[in-house]
Amino acid sequence: NKSVINVALSSETLSLEEVVVVGYGTQIKRDVTGSMSVVQTSKIKEFNVGSVSEALVGMTPGVKVSQITGAPGASTSIRIRGVGSITAGNEPLYVIDGFPIGDDALSNFNMNDIESISILKDAAAAAIYGTRSSNGVILITTKRGKAGVTDVVFNSQYGVQMISNKLDLLNAEQYADICDEALFNA
Repeated sequence: NKSVINVALSSETLSLEEVVVVGYGTQIKRDVTGSMSVVQTSKIKEFNVGSVSEALVGMTPGVKVSQITGAPGASTSIRIRGVGSITAGNEPLYVIDGFPIGDDALSNFNMNDIESISILKDAAAAAIYGTRSSNGVILITTKRGKAGVTDVVFNSQYGVQMISNKLDLLNAEQYADICDEALFNA
């Protein structure tokens, strides 16, 4: 029943418990200010891939995935925003469910366990993950179990390889004979 209310505000220094660190937390996509790409498992399942790096081929702009050697099963090289260093490593930081891991752990990672893959491409990731994220960050979220729900999933695949056009080549002895004949004729 008063017409005038006097309110006095006092300043207060925030204590450390009141500071919220959002580093390894979650954000709504519209609130993310940096450059980010998301690859869903529905897209990954369309292509029959065996590794995380193969799943990223051609899926996101600004991410280059290339095989280092021509050997079957060889590791791949992932570059986000190009090469950042001449002498140091250029691999991005891999984070699975909030835990940073080495890139060699991805070679044995089950693709059926992945729910989504997020790629942080710009320098804003350094605010969360520090200098390790200077070459970008690949965040992998795995599927989680649900209480009271039993779900059994069986995935199977097979492949057949054949040589489509086998060339008839020389063996070592025949090749040596041809070389000798070429030297004799020269």
